[in-house]
Amino acid sequence: MAKKRTTANRRDFLVGKSALQTVQDQVSANLGESEDLEPADSQPNSYILNLSRRAMATEFQLYLNARKDQWEVEVALKSLDQLEVLEDQMSVYRDHSDVSKLNRNAATSAQPVEEHLFRLLQRAQEYFDITGGAFDITSTPLSKLWGFFHRQARLPSAADIARTLQSIGGQHVHIDVENQQIRFDSSAIELNLGAIGKGFAIDRVVSDLQSADLTAFLLHGGQSSVRAVGCRDGVDGWRVELKHPLLPARPLGEFLLRDQAMGTSGCGNQFFYHQGKRMGHIIDPRTGHPADGVYSATVIAPDATAADALATAFYVMGVEHSREFCQEHPEIAGLLVIPGRQVGNCQTVVVGSLGDTWRPNAN
Repeated sequence: MAKKRTTANRRDFLVGKSALQTVQDQVSANLGESEDLEPADSQPNSYILNLSRRAMATEFQLYLNARKDQWEVEVALKSLDQLEVLEDQMSVYRDHSDVSKLNRNAATSAQPVEEHLFRLLQRAQEYFDITGGAFDITSTPLSKLWGFFHRQARLPSAADIARTLQSIGGQHVHIDVENQQIRFDSSAIELNLGAIGKGFAIDRVVSDLQSADLTAFLLHGGQSSVRAVGCRDGVDGWRVELKHPLLPARPLGEFLLRDQAMGTSGCGNQFFYHQGKRMGHIIDPRTGHPADGVYSATVIAPDATAADALATAFYVMGVEHSREFCQEHPEIAGLLVIPGRQVGNCQTVVVGSLGDTWRPNAN
């Protein structure tokens, strides 16, 4: 991402003048001194506008090429408004959300589900199937067992892990396509869309923006879920930097995205050590233990929903199974960062075909 920026949010635009007039004033002013616009690396006279919205415990940021007639801003602000609506629908931390209601009631009787959410649950079930269970939105009981759900990590007993494994799994979620309903086998089942929800939200906003004829922008949620449409002025796409999973100040390289999405999963912030072994918060739902052998997994896909879900799956699956997956799904590619030959070092492994999308740093 760009190295220097300030963020323009909705409050900035609603003080004293409309969003459109604000942008017109900024672009008409001395662009070299504007803090809301930032120069493109390869074209000093090209600038972008950054809008942000806080939702889903992260910062969503939208980048637009700056224009003197910036009508897109009004459209963009309206599209970003739906992030709160989507969070209200999907969050397991809100008792009134659609997902929370499903978790309470779907074991008793089949529950009707809103159309877009139903499609998302269908896709989540598809990813469960095609990843052999590596991606599983029912695995929250394992996160709770290990203490990661409330950020109080602990080591559970083998008996507790085995018991919990018996009560989770996408096979216990039944999707009635004809009636658009969801039913659970057991009251122990609970859905959590944390590994796919940001990507889904990004895709919903992108759909709105494209319907309004916006053709060039980048939207990310917390930098780990990204979708790029068209190009930044002066660049053949949008540049997105990939950070070193152990040394965040040191970038590994950059992706140049155009009409693509990117998702990254890793355990840089939530982990603990047991007997010298690093235990991260991403649990392998097939074994009940933290996934091991990968520092971070990045996936390039046609949309952010797929990139988000498959980044988690690739982190769990590891290099060889991720490579096999890409061979069967050529529209998907990935970059896995794994331990190097020396302690504290790492190496990158490409799975699938990234083409010219990935540009590693020389050092």
